[in-house]
Amino acid sequence: MGWSTFKKKFHGAESGKPGSHPADPKATAAKTLTLQPKTTPPDAAPKLGEPTVSGNESPDSKEPTPKKDAAPVVDLVPSTEAHEPDEPKGETKTTPENLWDAAYEGLKKSDEDLVKAYETILSARLSNKNIESNEAWTGGNAIGETPETRQDQMKKAIDVGLKSSEKFANFKGKISEGADAIANVKGLIDQAVKASPEASVAWAGVSFGLEIIANPITQPGLNRKGLSWVLARMEWYWKLADLLLDENRNKETSTKDLRTQLKKHIVKLYQSLLSYQMKSIYIYHLHWAKVILRDLFKLDDWAGQVTAIEKAEKAVLEDSKTYNTEHIKSQLSGLLEVSKAQVLQLQDINRAIQDQTEREEQRYQDEKDLKCLQDLRVLDPQVEKDSIEKKKGGLLEGSYAWILKPFSDFRQSGQQKLFWIKGEPGKGKTMMMCGLINHLKSDVDHGDPCLTYFFCQEPEANQNNATAVLRGLIWMLASQRPSLIQHARKTWNTSGAVAFSEKNASVTLAKILTNMLQDESAEGAIVVIDALDECRTTRDELLDIIVTLSSATKATWVVSSRPWKDIENKLASVDKTTLDLRDHDNDLSQAIEFYIEHKIQQLKKTISQKNIDIIRPHLINNANGTFLWVGLVCTELTKSGVANYDAVDIAKEFPAELTPLYKRMMEGISILRRAKTCYRILGTICTVYRYLSISELQTLIEDLRSMTQDDVTQLVESCGSFLSIRGDVISLVHQSAKDFLIENAAGEIFPSQIVSQHRIIFETSISALSSILKQNIYDLEDLGMSAEQASPPNPDPLTPIKYCLLFWMNIS
Repeated sequence: MGWSTFKKKFHGAESGKPGSHPADPKATAAKTLTLQPKTTPPDAAPKLGEPTVSGNESPDSKEPTPKKDAAPVVDLVPSTEAHEPDEPKGETKTTPENLWDAAYEGLKKSDEDLVKAYETILSARLSNKNIESNEAWTGGNAIGETPETRQDQMKKAIDVGLKSSEKFANFKGKISEGADAIANVKGLIDQAVKASPEASVAWAGVSFGLEIIANPITQPGLNRKGLSWVLARMEWYWKLADLLLDENRNKETSTKDLRTQLKKHIVKLYQSLLSYQMKSIYIYHLHWAKVILRDLFKLDDWAGQVTAIEKAEKAVLEDSKTYNTEHIKSQLSGLLEVSKAQVLQLQDINRAIQDQTEREEQRYQDEKDLKCLQDLRVLDPQVEKDSIEKKKGGLLEGSYAWILKPFSDFRQSGQQKLFWIKGEPGKGKTMMMCGLINHLKSDVDHGDPCLTYFFCQEPEANQNNATAVLRGLIWMLASQRPSLIQHARKTWNTSGAVAFSEKNASVTLAKILTNMLQDESAEGAIVVIDALDECRTTRDELLDIIVTLSSATKATWVVSSRPWKDIENKLASVDKTTLDLRDHDNDLSQAIEFYIEHKIQQLKKTISQKNIDIIRPHLINNANGTFLWVGLVCTELTKSGVANYDAVDIAKEFPAELTPLYKRMMEGISILRRAKTCYRILGTICTVYRYLSISELQTLIEDLRSMTQDDVTQLVESCGSFLSIRGDVISLVHQSAKDFLIENAAGEIFPSQIVSQHRIIFETSISALSSILKQNIYDLEDLGMSAEQASPPNPDPLTPIKYCLLFWMNIS
């Protein structure tokens, strides 16, 4: 493409958008890395006069080769047939300035397109065009045609380049080592231009070269190593003419021809250097220039250009042997040593920039990983496990230790992928799972495969469906093995957090979990899910996922549930070990005796040893392998108001087995003065989609609104032992208690049917929201602040209506 085409494009402002380029030089490293190819620092610069590097040994030979455009290109590698400079006429003294000008003019004739493009870019920079802008320059080429007319423009260009290099040199204060090298070269430029303004043509490209080295964000294809090598040797190149062509040192006519030949070779060397700098500057500005320049030049032969420079250096050396005195050799050698040190310093910038951008990229990705992990979280299963253990009075090793033997046999066989514990309500399945988890955690802590688990709870909306279970398992896996988050990021990067909660999220999450469990870093992972029966709405979907993943991955699955037929049918196709608690009465009896002894120690605080000796065998003989029954009886015996002399009679009043026990508890409620209020409390707790705080319960039941929270707590405690309070959260003592109330006590706890109870909660929620909500309820001074920045007042006016805010529309 010729200059006429370039000029037409330059003024025509093609409609295509320029390539992207971060607006801020301190932009995140994720963007930086997409623009900057990785490079390997070159070896030390070659000594002038020694064999020069060539081929794949050059400073550029290890540079990645960008893809070539299909469009025709013009090769910018300086040719050995470059335009020969005219011999200075008359007795004009040969100076470096003259030779650089001659090289510039010669390059204009031999590589017109390159010089025109370079001058057009300088024109844009001189007009204060923002280097970070993506808009094409339409102002044309304003650089003068002669050395005299362009001298002042080049001086101004030097100032622009140096100011930019100073700005980038201190990028985040992380590359001070490179800043010293930049300061050294800058000092050399200032000194040279001050002494000889005519020298601007040589140093304009160097000033922009420093900017390229210092800027952490540059275009792909730039050869920073080679450019560092060229810039660091500029003082050597600059003083070459003064040292070798000093007419005062040798005025003999016999040397005139040799001196003329030497001048030509020095000019060719300078042309090669100018070409290299111009090409680097062109690519550096490619982010806004490529719309008009992209097919103009061939951009993939950096090694060839360096070889051309070395070849020109060699020619100068051969011709200069006649003039080399020991003094000159010493000076050239000293300059070369300085240049080698500067090469290393400038390369430090490259390494520092690359290290910094890699750190920035890692921090950027770490932040994204953390945000993705936060979006996955529904709850922390570890916290949930601790809460369950505390709610049930602590985890006793003697109550579950027996199960470790059959589980260990299952693991050692290595033939099966699933271990299923099934048993009736109250048999201690959840505490067994807690014990197994503790046992497995000790193995994991010693380097064994990772462990993830989840506890289903039917009353909790974030614990009773397949989506919640999968999110909990994925979250815990990624928390233990951070590299696994990449499998969730693939979806999250394009869809965001909604991908984890939308209608078909379970399908997406199942794929993510599959990929995680197939990842080598999670090989042999152990997945534990407690109480499959309490995953009510999407249990079949969850079971299908378990069946599929148990065969598609190397993970080991441990699950528990009631012995329901639908669960058994779903798991029938899986090669598994089934631990049916009905077949382990003896083991359970021993575990329950251990549990009873633990409870007896608590009863001794208020009950005499004589009565304890009567109560202990009664509990052992009537427990029927049910931890829950023992716990409920002992809870009643430890309630305030139970006298020592009544303890034995109260214990014997409780029938064996759970259902008769629950009926006995309902009879106790029926004789209370506030029995109807207790029924409303039980009906509300059985209907809501998550457990309630005391203030939320007061909002939903009108009878409680005039009471203090202490009064409400006492009333809740009087509801037999169906409910428990931890902190200020009210929950059912066991899922079997809810099942009993709905199936056997609906007439008492619901005014008509459960549907009516939903309607009452809906109407009460609307009324509460209407009376409490108002504009700017937190009285924020800045309404534009984010939710994370806003601190709720104390007390929080939204606390009593939080359930209403989230679930008012759930009326069935």
